[in-house]
Amino acid sequence: MTPALDLERGHAPEVWEHEGMHISLTFEAAERGPIARLKVTDAESGEPVRGLTPRAWLDGPGEDGPLKGAACGARVQELKEGGLAERAEVDLNGLRVMLLNDDHTLSVVNPQIALKQTRLEALLRLPGEVADWVLHPDGRSLYLSIPELKQVLVVETQGFGVASTLALEEAPGALAVSPDGRHLWVGGAGAEASALRVIDTYDDRVVEEVEVGPGPHQVVFSHGGHRVWVAGERLRELVAIDGPSKRRVGAVAVGKGVVSLVRGGDYLAVARRDGEVRLFDVQRGSVARVPLAAGVARLDVAPGGRWAFAMQPGLKQVSVIDLARATSPGAFRGIEAPEEVVFTKNFAYIESAAGAQPGMVALDALAGREPSLQWVSTRGVGMARGGGAGLSAVPGPDGRSLFVASPGQRAIMVLGEGQHGLLGRIDNRVGTPRALMLLDRSLKEEAPGVYSTAAALDLASPRALRLDLGGGIGAFCF
Repeated sequence: MTPALDLERGHAPEVWEHEGMHISLTFEAAERGPIARLKVTDAESGEPVRGLTPRAWLDGPGEDGPLKGAACGARVQELKEGGLAERAEVDLNGLRVMLLNDDHTLSVVNPQIALKQTRLEALLRLPGEVADWVLHPDGRSLYLSIPELKQVLVVETQGFGVASTLALEEAPGALAVSPDGRHLWVGGAGAEASALRVIDTYDDRVVEEVEVGPGPHQVVFSHGGHRVWVAGERLRELVAIDGPSKRRVGAVAVGKGVVSLVRGGDYLAVARRDGEVRLFDVQRGSVARVPLAAGVARLDVAPGGRWAFAMQPGLKQVSVIDLARATSPGAFRGIEAPEEVVFTKNFAYIESAAGAQPGMVALDALAGREPSLQWVSTRGVGMARGGGAGLSAVPGPDGRSLFVASPGQRAIMVLGEGQHGLLGRIDNRVGTPRALMLLDRSLKEEAPGVYSTAAALDLASPRALRLDLGGGIGAFCF
């Protein structure tokens, strides 16, 4: 019988040596399900090995002894290629594309399975139009607001079934999960909504209502979730709520007509339809104003928190804002119906509601005098309109690719960062997508040399580990 991992809680982890490294894998019981933790240290110095891209699988214990050498490498290669027949019992690397379709369905596609016809993994019919959706930080729950039914759906992401249906007194709109994952904050969808609902994500129940004024509301966090900020088109204030106590603690006058509230680094940016953008430094308490032309519809902030982009569809332009300097160095013009900006690690992509090809600009070029906008060829493939339900394009897990929903092709198009054409496509045969989201279950570095992910498994059952640490280190099996 193959030696296998003892997953029961309370046992000291076994440590293996491989390629000059000490490796251990533990599973910890948690309130929302087991957490897998892979620890890698230098065998000689004991220092953590950082920056790995590990992929791990668990098989059932075999009868012919542990896999070694070529047999181990062959098994790991099979798992990496993703063929349906070679799938492991437990996959600690799963990437799924979740799509909201225009026929009120949620489809889930596996882009890693080799056989094209097997890519659809789940299809869930929803009871109504989705206003917003958000994923819990641990990836186990997906929340969707259905304003017409005054409901928030909780979908578990292992089997993609509805775990809970929460009935609310007011129509829900914007959703935001606190950074610690403990609470879901629900904004109102319309002018008649005057309060935020706070849902306990462990019990799936409303635990607090906070009066803030007429909706629709937008919600963001600062100070690690200890401060919650709320704004809206009919509110004249930016409302501050203490996260732990869930009590309103202050407000700042911002005027009516707020169309966007976003967080960028130490700044909260509040944009009004008339073109005024206010920047609040949440650490220093200072306020700055950036005047733009009227017609602002949305703000998006780039990674790093320095640059923001203001959509001005009536002017066919997108204005750039330097948050650190509280200035607008210029605008990209001649863009038909700009709707949103999506970011990879180094580039910004401007999407059009008219279905035109997206424009891209390198983020490090924005500090220059005249950054140029380049057009990405999508070979005539139109892009979805995400609207209030979320984004129609999202960056890949490594930040160097872009997944784009294409309603005309009923597919997801994949763009390479900084490239002018398509890398490939993933078919969505069951619906016309209008928004998408990635569910990344891969091992991520939570501390130096410690990589973790949520796991779905029985802790009492033994498993055999198959591991690829990336970077050409080689396969490891136990």
